[in-house]
Amino acid sequence: MKTISTMLPTGQNIKTIRELKNLTQDYVATQLNMSVPNYSNIETGKTDVTLTRLQQIAKVLQIDYRQILNLNPSQLLNEDHKLYTSNVELREEIIKQLKIKDEQINRLLAIVEKK
Repeated sequence: MKTISTMLPTGQNIKTIRELKNLTQDYVATQLNMSVPNYSNIETGKTDVTLTRLQQIAKVLQIDYRQILNLNPSQLLNEDHKLYTSNVELREEIIKQLKIKDEQINRLLAIVEKK
């Protein structure tokens, strides 16, 4: 299996893109079905990431994985690469993130009720 070292540049690029898109580590980790600490290790360069995982991360970030490897912030923000192409997309993303938060709250409530 081919891996790409996330020594700082790739991990830092992932973090930069995630932050530009106003996404939390929790959101991205949830989308990838992984824990936040494991995802955080990718961003900090403590964990190497496979090409497959890099492509999955890129999909969540809605970019091409090559943009992570060769980060050009202006490319992410120019007219051809808008973060959201409409208010409808932005609204849908916010609703999606709120649903994830609701699920997390319900899981926490269930844990508290068990105690």
